[in-house]
Amino acid sequence: MTLIVAFVLFGVIVLPLAAGVVVDVAYTGRVRRGVSLAGHDLSGLTVAQVQDVLTQLQDNISVELTMDGSTKTATGADVGIAVNRPEILTDLQNLKTTFWVDRFTSHITVPLAVTIDSAQFNSWVGKNFPGHVTVPVNASIVYDPATDRFKSTQAVPGTGVPTTELDSIAAALANQSGRGSFTLSTTALDAPVTGTKALSAQNWINQRLSSPCSLSYNGTTLYTLTPGEIAAMTTVAPDGSTLAVDFDQTSIQTFIQQTLAPKVNKSPVDETVITNEAGDPLSVAQKGADGRTLTDTGTLGQNIESCLILGQTTPVELSFDVTPFSTKDTISLDPINAAVGKQIDYLVTYATTYNTAEWGNDNSVGGDCANFVSQGLYVRGIPMDSTWYSTGPGGGSPAWVSVPALDDWLSSQGWTRLGLDQLDQLKLGDIGIFDWNLDGIGDHAMTVSRIYKSGNSLTVYFASHNEDGAYRELSTVINVDHPGANAWFYSVP
Repeated sequence: MTLIVAFVLFGVIVLPLAAGVVVDVAYTGRVRRGVSLAGHDLSGLTVAQVQDVLTQLQDNISVELTMDGSTKTATGADVGIAVNRPEILTDLQNLKTTFWVDRFTSHITVPLAVTIDSAQFNSWVGKNFPGHVTVPVNASIVYDPATDRFKSTQAVPGTGVPTTELDSIAAALANQSGRGSFTLSTTALDAPVTGTKALSAQNWINQRLSSPCSLSYNGTTLYTLTPGEIAAMTTVAPDGSTLAVDFDQTSIQTFIQQTLAPKVNKSPVDETVITNEAGDPLSVAQKGADGRTLTDTGTLGQNIESCLILGQTTPVELSFDVTPFSTKDTISLDPINAAVGKQIDYLVTYATTYNTAEWGNDNSVGGDCANFVSQGLYVRGIPMDSTWYSTGPGGGSPAWVSVPALDDWLSSQGWTRLGLDQLDQLKLGDIGIFDWNLDGIGDHAMTVSRIYKSGNSLTVYFASHNEDGAYRELSTVINVDHPGANAWFYSVP
């Protein structure tokens, strides 16, 4: 008897339970047995397979909509009806039973949950049943440049199919496999965003305009955003029944690149130093300044956004890459010794106001340029000799007053002769002989009065009579005043 009872219990309880366990294992990660959705048997389907079914059901949604006796047919995509995939998948996941018999005997139909986009639905109705739908206008805020403040606009009611009716359509479609016929009615629709919500957003953003974000570097404020710039960064959009006000990173980056960077970036300013002939610094003609370039603009954009959101008063610190200045330019003005200093001082003094009382003016008899060069050399301390001398106005020897004879005399002194390709060897007080017509004979003479170096460039200036000037620039003389001229120079010891 005991053995018989054991066999009965084994057959009635143990075997079915074991079968239930086997079924559970077989359906792990799949829809349980006996489940259907809108006429589709989902038993044993994976999540990916269920997604395919939901896509097919979405494509098959179709509704007949009637208004004022006119009927139109629309797909789900037309009117914003969409299969609610998350809700359906959650329902399928929650299908659990506590008794093994139910695994084999029950049949469950899951509703075809759908959502309806009210705006898209009413937009379609308005196009297909003209005159029945007007879109409500949300209250909003707009920037007024005249006052540097945002002001609010009022909400405007509209008409359309009410939400309650859309909910009824969704419920009916859930039980009709996504297909159905419906007669529509419209009613007054309030705008989702009311004037009260817009006023709240207006007050919030105007507080940010009243405490604009400042940008600083090393404790010094370099820039403060204007209300107009903040407004250009502001985005305003309805979010359900509220008005979302935020700051747009793309607009912030545009501000950084197009407005901020040109104002705060700096190119380095090279220092210009006045030196003597030996290159020893004497004074600074132009003080050098480091350059700087904004860096990490992505982080800066985030910091500006945070500053605006919080309405903070602490400035946002800017980051720069610093480019140190260099000392590139030198102006050689001061002679290396007192004798040359006297020569240059004399020539600069009498370049345009002639010292006729001592030396006269030979412009009427061929030119005073050689006479003027000779005066400078004499003031420097070069002694007269039997070839190069002057006894006063009108009493100069050919070597004193004539360029070709002066050239010969300079050459006879054994002083180094330099060409145009040796300008880097010139010193203040050196003598230049100029050949205008390239016949090898000097036509003009001048004395070096200034040397300017900028990087790799060199500019030489001369004191001169005939074409009077204390600082006549060499390249202008031989390329503009006398195009194609030649010149050579004597380095006076």
